[in-house]
Amino acid sequence: MKIGVVSQGSGSSYVEMENTKVLCTIHGPRATQKTELFETAKLNCELKYTTFSSTTEKIDYVENSKEKDLSLLITQSIIGSIRLEKYPKTVIDIYILVLNDDGNVLVASITAATMALADAGVEMFDMVSSCSVSCTKDNRTLIDPTTSEETIPTSSTILVAKMPSLNEITQIIQTGELQYTNVLECVDLCIDGCDKIYSIMKQNLIDSLLQKQKEKDQQQ
Repeated sequence: MKIGVVSQGSGSSYVEMENTKVLCTIHGPRATQKTELFETAKLNCELKYTTFSSTTEKIDYVENSKEKDLSLLITQSIIGSIRLEKYPKTVIDIYILVLNDDGNVLVASITAATMALADAGVEMFDMVSSCSVSCTKDNRTLIDPTTSEETIPTSSTILVAKMPSLNEITQIIQTGELQYTNVLECVDLCIDGCDKIYSIMKQNLIDSLLQKQKEKDQQQ
């Protein structure tokens, strides 16, 4: 997990989860002719897989429905954490590039997006961390499953996105069927995972700021 990896953007981040690799770049907040009448900032998110990101799926240059769906879910997960009212008449663009897909792309992308926003200095109520859990038919629980683990017959997968400092959940996604008690158990595991990931995100930001300050002092 790194921030400030792309010099051309307002902010950027790079996240690896197992072999899944995601690069996120932020452009803005910036004013455009289309946003002159907006009272708050407009948030745009675009996720794209590289043509070499998957060995099992053919990726085209044209945006497909899977990429559009993921872009929408990322927007829904993080938009509540951003203080859009602080940036009237502007647009914030989030570009996410999936360099390698080994499963759990959505979790990695949400983490990368919120880290890049923090690197860009965009005001937020809190950063958003994310975690997913898959429950197999033989009652095994897999946290943040990889592609090979996702091929195991599962009864359900649950993803949670959360603002840990505020203790607010911004997104819950469930696929498949699961008993109510198992749903609660999986959600609790996801929340615990979110809190652990959040501590790593926060420490990464602190280390990056200390490094930038150290480099600035050396230049003086």
